[in-house]
Amino acid sequence: METLGMVISLILIFVAYMWAKNRKNTNEGKINNEDESNIDIKNIKYPSTPYKLHKSLLTSREKELYQILTTVLEGTSYIIAIKPRLADFIGMTISHKQNKQVYYQYFNQISAKHVDFLICDEELTPKLAIELDDSTHSQKSRIERDRFVNQTYKDIGLGIIHIHEYTKESIEARIFEFLLIKK
Repeated sequence: METLGMVISLILIFVAYMWAKNRKNTNEGKINNEDESNIDIKNIKYPSTPYKLHKSLLTSREKELYQILTTVLEGTSYIIAIKPRLADFIGMTISHKQNKQVYYQYFNQISAKHVDFLICDEELTPKLAIELDDSTHSQKSRIERDRFVNQTYKDIGLGIIHIHEYTKESIEARIFEFLLIKK
């Protein structure tokens, strides 16, 4: 009788185990939403990331200005960097080891901003920032951003030229004057 009780117990344990395993496999890959119905997410096709490649790094207006800049700087040792983040060429005077909260408060202000073009010398030392100002620069948030960026450039000794309307000649004159390039 003892053996029969042991066999029945083993059968019940096996049946419970198989039932639990089968239930787990049935629910795998499904999520419950508010109405408690199951959605099979295994068969939903998503791209691996939500990103796509832009057709160009520059807008048509930026491309036009870039072509003018390359023509203007042709024959000089100056290099044009396209859309670098401010944090790529502006360093911090404090270390995150000194005060993480203060460090990241200031670092975050420069890490998500970029300049349209950065003119550098042959050693890749930044010499002049160029911002192509479009209609968005009249928005309140953009005005505040420009004030911050302008003050930061002033503090670090980097010149900036804001360009609204332009011709090749006007760009050339402004850049040559700022960089003291002789024609």
